Amino acid sequence: MSQHTIDVRLAVDVGGTFTDVVLNTPTTQTTAKVLTTTATPEEAVITGAKEVFVTAGIDPTSVDLVLHGTTLATNAILERKGAVTGVDHDRRV
Repeated sequence: MSQHTIDVRLAVDVGGTFTDVVLNTPTTQTTAKVLTTTATPEEAVITGAKEVFVTAGIDPTSVDLVLHGTTLATNAILERKGAVTGVDHDRRV
């Protein structure tokens, strides 16, 4: 059975102020930090991704893995903004 190696990774963290984008290859790491537009956070993801692809000279179709994280949802809950949200949990020790 052959194993596929993950050589090119794109990681994105969408924050309330900035969106961070990191492109990792076996030999390089390229980063971008762009302003987040909270109404349309996908714009910052696209802008940052384009920036790292151009800077690194990497074809976007060569990406093996995309990682996405966000603090927007956490911030919305903590700041009590956005839709009414509940957290369902039980206590386990």
